[in-house]
Amino acid sequence: RWEDLRKAAAQVSDSSGPKQSLPELPTMPVRQRRRHETKSFRG
Repeated sequence: RWEDLRKAAAQVSDSSGPKQSLPELPTMPVRQRRRHETKSFRG
C-alpha cells in the first residue's frame, strides 16, 4: 500500500505542479520566479 500511495502522490505532484506553475508565469515576473525557485531548491 505504501508503494501505491507514493505512486499516487508522485502522480498528483507531477500533474499539479506544472499546471499550477504555468498560469503563474505571465502574472509572476521572471526574476522573482527564478529567485523563488532557487530559494526552494536550496532550502
